[in-house]
Amino acid sequence: MFTAVTEGAPAVRYSEVALYLIQNTLWWIGIAGFDGIREDTLPYVPRHFWRGWMTAIKREYPKLTVVGEVFDPDPSLVSFFQGGVARSDGINSKIDTVFDYPLMFPMRRAFGEGKPMRDITVMLAHDELYPKPQMLVTFIGNHDLQRFMNDSGATIAGLKLVDTLLMTTRGIPTIYYGDEIAMPGGADPDNRHDFPGACPKDPHNGFQASGGTPNQESVFQHVGRLAHLRAQLEPLRRGALVDLAQDDQTYAVALQTAPRRLWY
Repeated sequence: MFTAVTEGAPAVRYSEVALYLIQNTLWWIGIAGFDGIREDTLPYVPRHFWRGWMTAIKREYPKLTVVGEVFDPDPSLVSFFQGGVARSDGINSKIDTVFDYPLMFPMRRAFGEGKPMRDITVMLAHDELYPKPQMLVTFIGNHDLQRFMNDSGATIAGLKLVDTLLMTTRGIPTIYYGDEIAMPGGADPDNRHDFPGACPKDPHNGFQASGGTPNQESVFQHVGRLAHLRAQLEPLRRGALVDLAQDDQTYAVALQTAPRRLWY
């Protein structure tokens, strides 16, 4: 056991394993030049370790971003693991941000199963639980979930709509490979097939504009337009989210980067 002192925190005794993991992380960042780390299953590790780990990372690489995974639909639990404030255990984990699983579930249900849009707005109303809701990493699919197109009511139109919300709401959007061309896929490992065109004998090549099916090309072009709009319009990247109207079938919002009156 070793005693280590982290900035702004009492001395903590670390095992040789914990110190090795911290040192190994710093080594990999220095050797590979990583810009960020996706850290799996945050709740399975003592939070005082994350505090020491993040302190060491930020001291050497202050611009590196760590995204943590807390696979749970409850925002009160997921928000507990985003750093920025000391929680009920007295620990600020200093983890930069987390994946927004709580928002992903109602988004999937609304556009892939026909459930109420209102559930999305109810979840967004929990943003006050997070120290930095604008930093949440939003998504509609990943390697642990069946793909959107395998949901019970999924359609190409529904995929385009959920992509539109993903790319125009608060947070930092991510798109799981293949979702930009509407790849189907059930539970793991069916959701991890090779991207079309990765093998010489593939009938389609998703890496080329003309290599996909009409549906694939349509979704790809739609996502591209959304990405272009997000890059061009600052409010889509940094704007505060203001609800304008909502019901079970409708959700209208505004994104604004400076306080202003919406009504006159």
